[in-house]
Amino acid sequence: MGTAGDRVILAIDLGGTQLRAALVDPSGQIIAREATRTDAAGGPDAVITQMGHLSQRLMAASPTSKISCAGISSPGPLDTHEGRTFNLATLPGYDGFPIVKRAREMLGVPVILEHDAHAAAYGEWKQGAGRGFDDFIYLTISTGLGGGAIVNGKLLRGTGGMAAHVGHMTVHPDGPLCGCGNRGCWEMFASGTSLRARARHLAKSKSQIIFGRSADHIETSDIFDAARAGEQFALELVDEEAQWLGLGITNLIHLFNPARFVMGGGVSINLDLLLPGIIKYIELYAMEPFRNISIVQAELGDNAGIMGISFLAAESSLK
Repeated sequence: MGTAGDRVILAIDLGGTQLRAALVDPSGQIIAREATRTDAAGGPDAVITQMGHLSQRLMAASPTSKISCAGISSPGPLDTHEGRTFNLATLPGYDGFPIVKRAREMLGVPVILEHDAHAAAYGEWKQGAGRGFDDFIYLTISTGLGGGAIVNGKLLRGTGGMAAHVGHMTVHPDGPLCGCGNRGCWEMFASGTSLRARARHLAKSKSQIIFGRSADHIETSDIFDAARAGEQFALELVDEEAQWLGLGITNLIHLFNPARFVMGGGVSINLDLLLPGIIKYIELYAMEPFRNISIVQAELGDNAGIMGISFLAAESSLK
């Protein structure tokens, strides 16, 4: 397990469903990890307490370690400079909550806060599919749609640390209302949730069971399973998903001119099915000099945010 006094980083990944934490050494090796269901109903005070319990369990698993600093990755929007959360869609009661101050008081070490997609992008850059690329975009496509950008070899944060909220680009001004309050956000068309909603709506309109499930029970995974089996209805849904992804990616290509896109999140598991369509629509929408783009699946899976926030926390502590 190491020698007495080994310095480690406490990496915390706050999600609406799960709260995960790990001890990571300076080289990026995970020493110990713990997880629990997020006490969303208990509010931010309860979650801070959960973070403390997880850190205690981690230290019990690695008694020779000494936490030098900590980082929290969280869904946004956030003010990473002030260390505060805003009104988080998946976690009620966090508007204006000083999460960094509270965590620092509990842990007794320096703490930073970073958007979860930014942390995942950084993790993929350091140890995953973004290695060797100083300009790339990370996209996470699952319940929602988020992202992070590495530009000129640096994580793009923006004023307040809220850059690259790519899921809230408007792609259809008369589109459905998003949880952010805007209409027609990319997330409302290209996320896994939106793909599932389209499938259920179309299944209901056809008044039949599709993929072996009634309309109200269709899940995103069923769509891809059916597409792999050659079901035409599912193939059309996959092509529509690829079109929406291709449209948004084209916008990002024109904005950032990256060398690579790294795709994470649950939907990315099926990138092999989506990629031909994504490339087709990029070639249709993008200006010719921008079309030669690398699009690959993320390598770190659920560890991307943990790895990214650990590196970011360690680098911040050295400043």
